[in-house]
Amino acid sequence: MGNSVAKYDVIIVGAGPAGALLAYLLASQNARVLLMDREHLPRDKPCGGGLTPRARALLPFEIEEVIAEYSYSVKAFVNGKPVFVAHRDHPVITMVMRSRLDHFLAGKAVQAGATLKDGVGFKALRPSGDGLSIYTSEGIFKGRLLVGADGVNSRVARALGLKVRRHVMNGVEGEIYHPDINFPRVFQNTAHFDFGLIPEGYGWIFPKRDHLSVGVLSASRRVKHLRPYFNAYLAAKNIHASAKVKSFMAHLIPISPDKRNILASERGLLVGDAAGFADPITGEGMTYAFKGAHIASSVIMDALRSGYNRLEAYTPILRKEMGHDLIFAKRFAYILYKCPRFSTRVISAHGGRLGDLHMGVIQGERSYESLYRKMFSLAGLRAIVRLLLLRR
Repeated sequence: MGNSVAKYDVIIVGAGPAGALLAYLLASQNARVLLMDREHLPRDKPCGGGLTPRARALLPFEIEEVIAEYSYSVKAFVNGKPVFVAHRDHPVITMVMRSRLDHFLAGKAVQAGATLKDGVGFKALRPSGDGLSIYTSEGIFKGRLLVGADGVNSRVARALGLKVRRHVMNGVEGEIYHPDINFPRVFQNTAHFDFGLIPEGYGWIFPKRDHLSVGVLSASRRVKHLRPYFNAYLAAKNIHASAKVKSFMAHLIPISPDKRNILASERGLLVGDAAGFADPITGEGMTYAFKGAHIASSVIMDALRSGYNRLEAYTPILRKEMGHDLIFAKRFAYILYKCPRFSTRVISAHGGRLGDLHMGVIQGERSYESLYRKMFSLAGLRAIVRLLLLRR
């Protein structure tokens, strides 16, 4: 049974990127932290495993030992036709396996002083004296604050009384192994993104050292089953039936967090997918997991130092630091996925320029807001109109 005597400042449920990094940040500042996960680490997670430069910049340590590959090039296709190719001298995307990354981050948290309890499931919380009693599958743990880093269907959110409205994309991802060991070289160091093949979504290929991570996602509520689109995507990319699909998993990707959401109470807060932040264009959530962890760490440490719980600043800070820019990303996503005829014409004709601009976002060189204002300035609108007229 768990130790019901030991008391922690913060108990974090969920050892994914957001929860594990938050545990590291808090423990590094001498907070007493318990990090728990219902599964034993390492464990598989549905994720392409692509870290953008803006995501890596938020990690306070190097991760070389868990890097599976680097992608120096990106290729984008519309209806099977290449519309954008970019190459950089530095990695555009750093490829990892989520199972190894999460285990590594949890290990960093332990090295910083956090306690890890994996294979322990969260059940409920009860107020207890000047803190909380956290009921789990392995007993009761005492803490001052509780953090939900337990994904899009967060049980902690409900336990904290936080009614979080989430809009989601559906995604599936599988690890593709081919009997020909040279097969991954076809995609070596190059990430593929394919639009037009999946309704209101896209397919991707991330090359790893000995296999490919392949997935599709869709924002369409009409698409209930993605496996047929996944199989069709493999065929479209000439990945034949002789390839083996391993670790095929479905997942929900939270996008466009509702502005009415309250993500903290006097008892705790939410981070990562539980908070509902991810890129509505790409579905990438690592950047927002890491950034949210930094924000949560600052707010929690202020609360602990003050001697009482002061977490009310957390939600407005998230809205300012992450939610504001995602408003503009959401507008781009609407044009891309809800207006496919228009977006296809624009991307097909001007994919290179658009791709370079978006590359600036994922590399942390510009924001979605600056990109939006550039694209929809008077000069930008004139250029788009001229472009569409020329394409008639």
